[in-house]
Formats: sequence, C-alpha cells, structure tokens
Amino acid sequence: MKMYPTNRIIFSSLLMRLLLFILPLISLLSVASGKGKIPDWLSNAIEQKDAYDRIEPDAKSLVLIDKKEVEYLGGGNVNSYAQYAIHLKSRSERELASAYIPLYNKSQNLKSFKAWLVFPSGKIETFGRKDGYLEARDRDALHSESMAFLLDKTRSITKGDIVFAYEYKVAEKTKFLQEYWFFQLASPTVHSVFELKLPNAWEAKGTIFNSDQIVSTQTDEVYRWEASELPSVNLEEYDRLPHKKLLAQVGITIVPAESKNKEDLSFRFENWQDVSEFGYKTFLRKTKPTLAIQKKADDLVAGSETNWQKIQAISRYAQSLNYMQINVDLNSGGGYEPFDVGKIFERHFGDCKDMSALTIAMLATQGIDAYPVSANVDEEAFVFDSWPSPFQFDHCIVGIPVGKDVVADSIVEVESLGRVLLFDPTNWYTPVGKVPSYLMGGNVLVENGQTNGLAKVPNLGPEHFQVEREIYVKVDHSGGLDGRLRDTLSGRMAGRLRYLYRSLGKEEFDEMLLSWISAQAIETTIGSVKCEDYFEENRFILEIEFSSKYYGRAISRKRMIFSPVFLGRREWVPPSDEPRKSDAVIEPYMLSEKIHFELPENLVLVENPDEFLLETEFANYSLKIGSVENTVIAERKLVEKSFVLPANRYQETVDFFDQLTRAEKRPVVIGFK
Repeated sequence: MKMYPTNRIIFSSLLMRLLLFILPLISLLSVASGKGKIPDWLSNAIEQKDAYDRIEPDAKSLVLIDKKEVEYLGGGNVNSYAQYAIHLKSRSERELASAYIPLYNKSQNLKSFKAWLVFPSGKIETFGRKDGYLEARDRDALHSESMAFLLDKTRSITKGDIVFAYEYKVAEKTKFLQEYWFFQLASPTVHSVFELKLPNAWEAKGTIFNSDQIVSTQTDEVYRWEASELPSVNLEEYDRLPHKKLLAQVGITIVPAESKNKEDLSFRFENWQDVSEFGYKTFLRKTKPTLAIQKKADDLVAGSETNWQKIQAISRYAQSLNYMQINVDLNSGGGYEPFDVGKIFERHFGDCKDMSALTIAMLATQGIDAYPVSANVDEEAFVFDSWPSPFQFDHCIVGIPVGKDVVADSIVEVESLGRVLLFDPTNWYTPVGKVPSYLMGGNVLVENGQTNGLAKVPNLGPEHFQVEREIYVKVDHSGGLDGRLRDTLSGRMAGRLRYLYRSLGKEEFDEMLLSWISAQAIETTIGSVKCEDYFEENRFILEIEFSSKYYGRAISRKRMIFSPVFLGRREWVPPSDEPRKSDAVIEPYMLSEKIHFELPENLVLVENPDEFLLETEFANYSLKIGSVENTVIAERKLVEKSFVLPANRYQETVDFFDQLTRAEKRPVVIGFK
C-alpha cells in the first residue's frame, strides 16, 4: 500500500531503525596511539566517554556523533556528507554495526565511503566501498530504481566495548528543495548535527518539532541545527503514538534566489497550496481517459440513477486492481507521478498513485470531479501542519466532492471544495464511504491546486468498532460442551476480519479461529464455519460451531464450576515497573456479548458472582450473570473511547483491565436440583 518513497525522510527513518546505540565507560584514550588511522572527528567523538552518566546512566549504548552536511550547488546538484559513530556496549548490540545508505536512483552516486571498528585494545580495522555491497531497497516492488549500499560488520563483533563508525559522500541531482532530519534515535545521543550550505542569496527556513534542545545558527550561507545529550526514545507497551510525535526533528524548506536555471526553481513548497498545486499538476497530465476506459466506466455505471451509485460502482472496480509497488525517478518527482491511466487500465495493476489516477479518470468520464489526496499510513496519519511538504506523506488516495445528499463516514471539509469523500482504492476490505482505520483522526491534503491547508479525517467513536456476539452452549454432566457462536462485526472490526478471511486460505483461517476458541477450553474442536460479508454496509457475520470435552470442573459429587466468560478479551495491558515516559493511546472499541449456557435438566445455577460494573474516563465495563430455568445467561459489555492517557496516569489502564480479568475469572457454581 505504500507510496511516495521520499528523499531525505526515508534516509533518516532507516537510520533510526538500523543504527541505534554506542559509547560506555571505556578507556579508549589508547586510540590516540592510532593517529592517522582514524579521522579527527572520530577521535573527538570517542573522547565523550563520560556521556552515559550525564544523559542516561542505565543505557546499554550511546550514539557518539550523528552528523550530516548537505550542500546545494545550484542547477539541482547536491552533495551530502555524513559522519556517524556508535559505541556497542556488549556483544548483544552487534546488529547495530551496519551502515545503510539509500540511493534512490541513478542520479545518486556514492562518491566515497570509509568505515572503522575501534576495539578497546586500540586495534583499528578500516573498511572501504569494496567491503560493502548494493541491494534493492524495495524487494516487494514490481519495479524500483531504489538501491542501498550496505556494510554489515555484525559478525566482527565478538565482544562489547567497540565503536563502529563511518563517513561517506553522495552526489545527486534533485528537483526537491526540502530536507528532513531526526536528531534523536532509539538510544541516547551525545551530539547530532544537520548543516546546510546554500548558494549566495539562497535562504532556508527550519521548523523544529518535539524539542527545545535544538539550537539553530546561521553564518553567511551556512545554516546549522544541532542538539546535544538527548535521551533515548522508545515506544512503550500500549503506545500507538507515531515516532513523529516523539522524536526531536527539523523540517527545512529551501528558498532559492531568482535564477535562469529552471532546476533551481523546480519544486518549491513554501505553503500547502504549493504542495497542492504540485500534486494536482502531477496527476493532471496522466489522468486523461482513453476510449477503453470510457466504455468500461459506462458499463460499470449502467443502471445507476445517482452520482453516489456511480461512485460506488467505479470504486468497487478500482478495488479489484492488483496492488504493485513501483518506484522510479524519485529525485525528479517520479515517486509522486502515476503512469498513464491507459497503461494502468490495460495491465490491471499499479501502486496507490496509479490506482487513484485510474479512479479519477473513470469518475471523470461520468462528469464527476475527483482529486488526488496525499495521506500518511506509516505514521498513523500524523502530519505536522506547520511544515508544508510532500515528504510528510507516504500514500495516495482519492477525494471526491459530494453534495449534502451523500451520507458517509469518510467525508471531510475542504477549503474551496466543501464536502469531500475520501476513498482508498488500495484498501479492498473497506468500502467507499467508510474510513480506513489508519487514516482516522489524521490530516490529509486534497490536491486540487488551490487548497491551502490540511483536512482533518473524522475520528469515529466506539460504535464504528463494534462486535455483537451471541453464544449458545449446551453443557453436559462431565463439564463438556457443544456450542455455536455468531459474531456480527461492523466498521473497522468488520474490515479486520474481512481482510483475514480473504487473504488467508480456509485451512489457515480455521486454524486461527480454533486457536482463539481453544484458549478457554481443553480439547476444543470446531465444526462448520460460515461467513457472510455485507461489504457495502461494512458488516461481517461469522458463525462457528465448536465443542470441548473439558470446560466445567467438578468440585464435589454434586457441584461443578465453570467460567461464565467463554472467550477471552483482546486487550492485555502490562504493568509498568518503571515510570512511564510516553502517553498511552486508547483506541475505540465496543463489545456486546450474551452467552447462554443450557444445563442438563437436573442441574441448576447454585451460586453466581454479583453484577460487576466499572466506569472510567476512557472505558466502561459491565458483567451480569443470571439464570432462566435451566439456562445460565452471562452478559458483558465493554466500551473503550478514543483517548490519550497522560504517561503519569498509565497505571489507570493497568488497574482497569486487571479488575476486568479478575471479574471474568470468577466462576459460577451449578449443582443437582
């Protein structure tokens, strides 16, 4: 589903994932004896041996230096220089002894590369370009020019207390005039620097996020952003906050002086309208429908009486295309430009921008306007409003202006367009009009060439994430049972199960269901499995027949106990032994469940727990158990709200689910009349 393999942002994120730790209490002053074998910048970095105590005493590793210098030469020519050093405190950190340098296309050339391993004894090993190799960055893409240079020295790390470092230079040709830099990784950082050199009279504007420790300075045509002694940032349990909200970073927009060279003025993004115009023009020249597309669209909408019906028909077809990632000519805007819609239609596959382009072209044949929409999938739809840039997006969907007669969850208000329906043709398990979960609550940019601001996607409530469950069980004298379950799922919950049902084979799907049901009972088997998909309503029904030899447990010759809650919940919230650093994100969800335990005629409910109620600011829960004649009935309901719980209140979630777990484990007692 991913699109938009961007320029610098992916480079930074890859470093964040692959290169993380360094520098303990080591006496590497002996490295000085290796004068000439390592550069001065590395010698200076190694001397920061006391940084652990100042930044994070319990850290397992430390980044000594993370520096990048980018020089714009004019005419689209750019040189990048990087220096990186990391101390590996123990052999367990050996996977971090790797250099990974993305090369997006043929216009990027690795001019030089050098790396070092510095051992505590003072021994130094040096490596060059010949010691690394090129590999494809996008292995799942149908076609991609993106490569990466990789030097992997993980097998050289047989013990700890070692520094891995490298430097390189890349020359490239690009039309983009923006940069992006993460100062903070998943481990403490001693010093992080981004330096930008520009031609005379050029300017740069930096927007800093998530930190007051970043210092910016300017000298003539040199702009510099740096931060020192930054603690680590690690995602914690029950934490769905995107990295963008946690890591110190800067987004930079470059403003060139007036120039006769068109390359200097190619892609300037000083406001959101610039980004909107760029996306609109990029798509406009590729979305002219062919006669074949016209005919297919006419066939699809035959019998439709309203535009909404036409939109539904064309959307269903668009979702039938096969998704294939295609990345070419990225530094010249190719990552944002679809293929011609005629070619997309003929081959019946494409990536998200291709599938969106064909949808737009088909709608145009019916007189329905539609526009490309830039979205973010990897970072949970989060986009900084204060830095207009296509680099913040990694996905393309479709925006369709609609009237008030169209009622749908995925409608956003857009400046200059009014009500716009969002549709993702790559998401074949969410019907048009519904909001994919990865977009909820986030920002998107509808690119009609005029929009000068982001649109907020609705953050829907628990009723759009609902499971209604009815279970009928017959219990025998030995504690075995036979039962049937019926789940009616709606909204995102329907989409999740629909995805599994369509993507897994029958055997694997049934095994998944068996694993789910057998978690509560010994020697469980499942019989028939029936699925009904009401796609347009975004509703999915699952019916399962099952049996278990051992569910109830005899506690005497006349008494038996069993849990009134047959299926476990999906939540597990771990306790926090140490003070939490990041907020806890609660996602909306609703479960309404009723279980009927039919007992043998000579058995009745003897003892049952009292009704259990629990209400908090972020969730409510109830469990009630009773009986009608020889049937025990258990009813439970859980409602979780969309909520961000501050880090200092995380224990509230732990306590909430701990009380639920204990309440659900309370058994009922049945016995002979």
